[in-house]
Amino acid sequence: LDQGGLSLPDRDYYLKDSFTNQLGQYREHVQKMFTLLGETPAGAQADAATVVDLETALARASRTRVELRDPNKNYNKFTDAELTAKTPALMWKVYFDDMDLDNPSYEIVGQPEFFDALNQLIQERPLSDWETYLRWHLRNSSARFLSSAFEQENFNFYGKALSGQPE
Repeated sequence: LDQGGLSLPDRDYYLKDSFTNQLGQYREHVQKMFTLLGETPAGAQADAATVVDLETALARASRTRVELRDPNKNYNKFTDAELTAKTPALMWKVYFDDMDLDNPSYEIVGQPEFFDALNQLIQERPLSDWETYLRWHLRNSSARFLSSAFEQENFNFYGKALSGQPE
């Protein structure tokens, strides 16, 4: 089990001042995508703020690229009972059942502190924030299968703004 949940390439895009411009462009992109799905401009702006805020919280809990290079630090063995006790808000049984993993005897957790923070965020943030976050991730991952407006907006941000690809 590894940290994740970010739409930008790296945690630094959310946390370092050198990426302030890209983070602002990302917020605008998320807002445009919500607007394309028929949300009002005010609703899309609020939902984009929720997504960026949640992803920033996840970024704060994420390890840096350098920390991720340490194989020993990223190999943490937990029994099912230990993992469930450590992060009770994360419904591991449901997750493992959905993955067709029937009662694993142990799990390797790459970044335990990330899951501690996620456990806390799930308890602190309202369900509506998570619904917005999950709606965003579904839209973001399926943009290429939606209308050309979604595909073009997705390319405008990920292709042009982040990658510098002109076409």
